[in-house]
Amino acid sequence: MTNYDYLDVANTLAKNTRDLQLTTKTPRSSIAEAVGLNRGTISKYLDHSGGDMPLNVFIATQDLAGGDPIAALADALVTYGIGQHHTNNNTSEEAA
Repeated sequence: MTNYDYLDVANTLAKNTRDLQLTTKTPRSSIAEAVGLNRGTISKYLDHSGGDMPLNVFIATQDLAGGDPIAALADALVTYGIGQHHTNNNTSEEAA
């Protein structure tokens, strides 16, 4: 079990992606066409997802709105301290 709240990370990514889409006025119909879904489904994911957004919708929305999906994910993970695993094992080089 971890101390990480993965749902908070997902919620942050979904909110930031929605904010980017709104700020850039990227048409939801364009996102829908790019991922093969209808506009209503895209609206559901962007407006009411509670962090539950398919990866293809996240990537397409970030990309079409001029964002960087890799940087957005990395920033969120760093903010929540996820992926920064450290061990206390000494290697032979450290012990010398």
